[in-house]
Amino acid sequence: MIAILDFPPEILDAIAGWIDSPDDVASFALVSKRIAAILSPRHTQLRLIVCRASFACLWKILANDAALARNVRVLRLTDGGFTRLPRSILGEDPNCSHRYPRLSTARVELEQCERDYEHSLMAAIKNMENLTRFEWNHIVSSRIRTREEPDSLDIWTAVASCPNITELAIYEDRPSSIWDSALFLMSNITLFHYATTIVKSYGRVDCTKLGGMLREHCPRLQHLHLEMEYDYSMACFPPDVGQSILTGRWPDLTYLCLRDVACHSSEIFTSFLEAHPGLRYLTIDEWIGCAAISDDPDEEEFDRMPEPLAFAFSPGIVPNLETLVCHAGMAIDILTAAYANSRENTLTTVDIITHNYDTIPRLAEFLSLAATLPNLEVLYKESLEGTLRSADL
Repeated sequence: MIAILDFPPEILDAIAGWIDSPDDVASFALVSKRIAAILSPRHTQLRLIVCRASFACLWKILANDAALARNVRVLRLTDGGFTRLPRSILGEDPNCSHRYPRLSTARVELEQCERDYEHSLMAAIKNMENLTRFEWNHIVSSRIRTREEPDSLDIWTAVASCPNITELAIYEDRPSSIWDSALFLMSNITLFHYATTIVKSYGRVDCTKLGGMLREHCPRLQHLHLEMEYDYSMACFPPDVGQSILTGRWPDLTYLCLRDVACHSSEIFTSFLEAHPGLRYLTIDEWIGCAAISDDPDEEEFDRMPEPLAFAFSPGIVPNLETLVCHAGMAIDILTAAYANSRENTLTTVDIITHNYDTIPRLAEFLSLAATLPNLEVLYKESLEGTLRSADL
């Protein structure tokens, strides 16, 4: 029998190519000095890359070496802070800089230089055939284009070309880049995490394309997180995901967070929960299960607050739930149904999102109910009890 240490370098390199975890690759490299010499730095330093999107020198290397780029599994583009770069591959080139040209540079030259950086980034991403997770943290100051340019190249077209991506985590300061992009042509996504800020000038987001992608092309979805800030005082309300998202059915779904997105039908949300007994983590706010709200900016702000609808959950709903984050009224409805058949339950943690229509009697009712349920921890319970005591004064 041939020992693994006797394999030729090409076979060892191919074996390493099937290992996704950075820790597992490092462990494999520690088997012997010979294996370490083959795997490092081509595998050991490329499984996870964390840096700014403007790190042009790295993108040029990966754009020109497809075999090297195929070793990247997780790409996390940030706006600063912690970085993880393949230093041995980058070398000590003094011209390797992640900074853009000086602002004093002629505008035409500056724009061309920025576009060259973008082309390198997009070409590098397209070479990452084995990429499994992409994270994007975009702020206004970022110069990387996220919309399609005349040359038909943009960041999302490049990401969508990677055949093995299953996890997408996107953080934007404005909801302007992905909603009309090629991103929603992707399939087999198991984790979709999106967070953004919505203000009046950016308008309302339409989740129809996202819902279509998730419902029709992502049957193994496990993690869904949608979080969008809004300003109801300016008649800018959360997008309705009732028909687009909550009509979907994903047998493997264990994590659901819906913050500042709306569902104006208690029946749709009830049916969704009943169809997903495997849920372990659930976060929702007052916009899930609220009546439709007028967009008329002339109405009083108080008149445009969300009004809760009535729920009738089936006994034993969400039997595997461990963590629940919601307002007190919803917590009462879910807990009452979840514990209807038995006082034994997997639920261990409840976090109450206080809201204007969580009246004092509803908070008191929730705390009384929670006190009767074994092994249930109410986060910030002292703060809720303090609210009740203040109301009695």
